[in-house]
Amino acid sequence: MIISGIIIGLVSSLTYAILSLFNRYFSSKYKSEVIVLYEQATAALVLLPFLFAVQFAITKNDLLLLAILGVVFTAIAHGLFIKGLRHVKVSTAGIISGLEAVYAIILASFLLREIPSANEILGGCIVLLSAGYITLSKEKKLPL
Repeated sequence: MIISGIIIGLVSSLTYAILSLFNRYFSSKYKSEVIVLYEQATAALVLLPFLFAVQFAITKNDLLLLAILGVVFTAIAHGLFIKGLRHVKVSTAGIISGLEAVYAIILASFLLREIPSANEILGGCIVLLSAGYITLSKEKKLPL
């Protein structure tokens, strides 16, 4: 179970790195809004078949919260991320984007009243410490 999680994490990191490099390349040629539109449309098409594979009950309030989270924390945030790639290195942007999971957990606890588990809190602390260490090591040339 742990090995499969590690493998999934490594594959996810690799595909995210490739996507970030493509975003950096295309951000010099196209507006960030266009890039986000194509990326989100592709993701929606790929995930659409799974919508019919799962039965779930969803309320109007759930739809509203999902719409807010989708627009604010996915579409707008990703557009700003791509726009920022014009000005910062992909590696720096990757470190910053690693914090996305941390603030997503925090906001889910407030907006959706989901209490994070001990593992989620520990993972968030690891992400924060890693981002802090990498940031400081780049400024002060600490050994990695």
